[in-house]
Amino acid sequence: MSGYVLGYAGFTLLGGRAADLLGRRRMFLTWLGVFLLFSMLGGFATDGWMLVVARFVTGVAAAFMTPAAMSIITTSYPEGSQRDKALLVFAGVGAGGFSLGLIIGGLLTELGWRWVFFAPVFLAAAILLAALRLLPAPQPGR
Repeated sequence: MSGYVLGYAGFTLLGGRAADLLGRRRMFLTWLGVFLLFSMLGGFATDGWMLVVARFVTGVAAAFMTPAAMSIITTSYPEGSQRDKALLVFAGVGAGGFSLGLIIGGLLTELGWRWVFFAPVFLAAAILLAALRLLPAPQPGR
């Protein structure tokens, strides 16, 4: 858990700047793919150091995805009540995901500790497919 938090806390500001410079959609999709890959690798880990590396990299991936996602929301909705609602949904889903993740993660350990790493792979894959379809591609010259 500490590896994840270290990666997330240490790279969030850089993630925001990267989204500004390299594109929100690109950063979100790229790092969602990294998150998916390293979650899967964490499930296959055979040594402790592999788990720590997998958790650290998933934390870094989240640090790049979060500001990109927030930026996508703030640029996709006009200022006012629509944007406020979208940000409330984003915050609610994040808080609910954190809380439910702890509970579901505990329940998944009954199937085996590896499922704590494999379960996010399915969710991340679904989000990746939806994002590829729903997030508009950047326009040339913008």
